[in-house]
Amino acid sequence: MKNTLIKKIKEIDITKITIVIFLLTISILTRFYPPVSPTNGMVFDESYFVPQVESYAVGKYFFDPHPHLARMFMYYGMKMFNPSATSLIDPSKLANKVDNYKTPLNMDGIRFFPRVFGSLVPIMLFLVAFEFINWKRRKDPNYFFPLLVSLLGVFENIFIVESRYALITQFLLFFMLLPIYFSIKYYKSALNHFSLSKFKTSKILYTIKYLLNESNIYLLITGLALGTAVSTKWFALSVLPFILILISVRQARQDSKYLDLVSERLLKRGSVLPSTGVAVEILKRKMKAWRDSSRIVFAKYILSVTAKVLVVIALAFIVYSGVFAWHFSKITTFADSAEEIRDYCPDYYNDLKNGTHNATFLCKLYSQYELSNKYERYVPELDFTKKDEIGSKWLTWPIMSRTISYYWQTDNSEEYSFVYLMGNPINWAFGIIGIVLLFSKIIVDFFEGRRINIVHALLIMLFFANWLPYAFISRVMYLYHYIPALMFSFIIFGVALKDVVMQAVDRVLNQRVFTETKGQQREEFEKKVEGSMKKENKVISAMKNLASKLDTSGNPAIIIKGVIFALIVLASLVSYFYYYPLTYLYPLSKEQFEARYLVKDWDMKWPGK
Repeated sequence: MKNTLIKKIKEIDITKITIVIFLLTISILTRFYPPVSPTNGMVFDESYFVPQVESYAVGKYFFDPHPHLARMFMYYGMKMFNPSATSLIDPSKLANKVDNYKTPLNMDGIRFFPRVFGSLVPIMLFLVAFEFINWKRRKDPNYFFPLLVSLLGVFENIFIVESRYALITQFLLFFMLLPIYFSIKYYKSALNHFSLSKFKTSKILYTIKYLLNESNIYLLITGLALGTAVSTKWFALSVLPFILILISVRQARQDSKYLDLVSERLLKRGSVLPSTGVAVEILKRKMKAWRDSSRIVFAKYILSVTAKVLVVIALAFIVYSGVFAWHFSKITTFADSAEEIRDYCPDYYNDLKNGTHNATFLCKLYSQYELSNKYERYVPELDFTKKDEIGSKWLTWPIMSRTISYYWQTDNSEEYSFVYLMGNPINWAFGIIGIVLLFSKIIVDFFEGRRINIVHALLIMLFFANWLPYAFISRVMYLYHYIPALMFSFIIFGVALKDVVMQAVDRVLNQRVFTETKGQQREEFEKKVEGSMKKENKVISAMKNLASKLDTSGNPAIIIKGVIFALIVLASLVSYFYYYPLTYLYPLSKEQFEARYLVKDWDMKWPGK
């Protein structure tokens, strides 16, 4: 026990912990500070979320198409800062949405947890990027590229805007990264085979030990984490294919080890071949044994993958149901918007109307599902002929089309302070570059017959899974729907920088060093080899000396990598500060505002224009 504890302590990654603390510090500073707040009204969708969250305090019914985990956190944040919220809120002023709502509460409470989770997103970005970039590397892991990815997340203005107010995007990003991280940890965990002999010796203890091994624990956490993601937004199901692929590939890797074992056992079960048997008969016996074992192993593979996928989905559904159960427990009084429930769950309608408790949980859940479908059908389509249209086409999102003025205020009509849904253009450009580089590498590897890197394929899949589905949605969509895909583009950029750009730099430098040293060292090398022909140790010594000289080629590569890293961070930082006023309600003149309007498709609008 003591040796195990010492071993675990030695395995603690001090460098990783230091980076996490550093990232958390600057994330908190950018999300919580400066402590400026709007002076008159809600910020964009706060007109939905604030009255909805306050409805929990007084038990008033409301409907929203998204699940309620984010609102649950915002509710407890509200209660932390406003213990007497129930007595302060006027239920008659609450509804699904209240334009220009004036809350009697301290808004720091309801905005607290969005800021907390917004501060944690760069941490999760670092951890997930670390796993992708060090997919097979256990010794001397690479920290620089994961750190670079997370710094893009820290200084991404659109992340910060969504973090500082009572909005749900940062909850979604955090809870999407969570199942991705734990599914990768599950994939990388040691393969564990069920031992029938050990099971027979101690059935209960061995079963418990087997079920609680590292890989199974990671699998269980993955299911729970997926539940938190789906309980924030249904669109988080976009990470499910990623999880299914990792489960399937890992199981195939595990079951491949069974194939030879089962084949050997089946071969031994057959009758003993006569000593005069020929090679053909032996080959036939082996082929039959392999075919039989393949059927057994394939059946086991299908059952194992199905069971594990069902476990993940079941755990996710348990979490999802738990969040809705909490939601239903808080909603106890009728509101006009509850009239629609009558068509889908009359018992729930009567419960709200009469204060009874006859409706089943599934009936309530079904009513919310049907109301969500109805809501989506009545959302208008994108219409550029409308003067106040703020929606945009999914295809143009990677170039940040169209930005949205979430909020503005002024004291003198000469300068305006904004909360603008606008990203860091440099970061967005890096994301596009990463996608182009990595996608191009996959295509080149495919046509040249090289094995496609699973990390590259998985990341490209994650990006498109969070972007392309919007092509099939007819209702109006907005730039903030692209934020999850943007987050994955940052990870893609880090991987592309390491696996494409830096490898190209290494090849160029190695070729240059080899060319420069070839003529100078050839004569010396030949003399050493010639003089050491009689004694083997002299040959080895000569080759070691030459290798040590050639090894200096790594120094310029390290310098170049450091310069590239520094330039990327510097460019991101400069762009972050340039668009700082649009993120933090800092007053701008019209000229200063228009100086930041660099791309026509951004569609930035000065008030009254």
